[in-house]
Amino acid sequence: AEPRAKHFIDDLWRLHFTNLNAYLDGGKPALMLDFADPAPKVELSIWIDAPRARVFKALMDPKWLHAWVNNEWVETHKTIVEPRIGGAYVYGWKYEVEGRPVDGGPTKILELVENERLVTDWTDWRGDPNVPPQRIAWILKDENGGTRLTMIHDRFVRVVDISDYGGGWQYFLGAIKGVAEKGPG
Repeated sequence: AEPRAKHFIDDLWRLHFTNLNAYLDGGKPALMLDFADPAPKVELSIWIDAPRARVFKALMDPKWLHAWVNNEWVETHKTIVEPRIGGAYVYGWKYEVEGRPVDGGPTKILELVENERLVTDWTDWRGDPNVPPQRIAWILKDENGGTRLTMIHDRFVRVVDISDYGGGWQYFLGAIKGVAEKGPG
């Protein structure tokens, strides 16, 4: 009776393998879920040795954005940033799931406060049009001469939909840190 039962099981395995990998690397599980949580989310943060304006640039400048979203998992095409509420915000990820092409990641800016906050939508990673969009919030705060960047991924339909986002977002926070501290390369 579970909607998207195949995806439910797939996401559980992804979560377990992400946590096992984190444990084997000598750390704690990447994400422990509370299946009773009515508003599941992934919330992670990282300290970056750069001022907020430079970290914000890593989120908003298409060249800098491309430098951290480009990875070995997906083919990245042109990143697009229209810096206004309602403007396009696109990683340019293109891949295939279950035989259908998917344009993954965000599509538009929902909130924007320069050097403080960026909120975007987030499409279902499998490209399922019946799954409502999620939300990604990037919050920047001054801390110890640098910037604390906090990422909150929320509005999941069910807890298990969080899947392997914990490990994935940890990877991308590290990539943003590298770009913000050293430039796009």
